[in-house]
Amino acid sequence: MNTTGYTKAEQADTVSDTLYLTAVGVVVVGIVAGIGLVLLGLGAASVIVTFVAVGVAALFLAAGFVASRVADRLHYYGR
Repeated sequence: MNTTGYTKAEQADTVSDTLYLTAVGVVVVGIVAGIGLVLLGLGAASVIVTFVAVGVAALFLAAGFVASRVADRLHYYGR
């Protein structure tokens, strides 16, 4: 235990969940912004915004995956 009252495994699980939810949020915001730009007649900007959002979401998904692997290891070793 540490000062937060949660084990390292529980903290890693929380970080992993937060990163996954952030990735979903980034995709949703990117799609909504892309649709808004299309409605404003800025199709090229829409494509760029959507691609950037998907790229950022991929980074968050990768970080979430790594955090979940760390959490699995911490659970396995009982920490």
